[in-house]
Amino acid sequence: MKTVCLSFENLYKENGAYTKYGHYIDFYSDSDTCTEYYDLRTEGFDLCACDGEMFDLVEVDKNNDRVKLINHEGENDMIVLLSIEEYEICRFK
Repeated sequence: MKTVCLSFENLYKENGAYTKYGHYIDFYSDSDTCTEYYDLRTEGFDLCACDGEMFDLVEVDKNNDRVKLINHEGENDMIVLLSIEEYEICRFK
């Protein structure tokens, strides 16, 4: 299975806070350290993944414009769905 790194910062700046399949990119800035954070969250605002984390690429479904990924870096594995365009924007090349 291919492993990819995703930049939610790039996706947020290019497409805004909401993804096609209902995820939300939560942006916040720490003024003390001048650090910006971009976290991917579910519709219920549960944390899915942080900017720059690694994902297993499970499936690219061109017929339904969907890319399925799994993040193993948190307490629980999280499945993330992105459109193909969103995936191309946020995938580190």
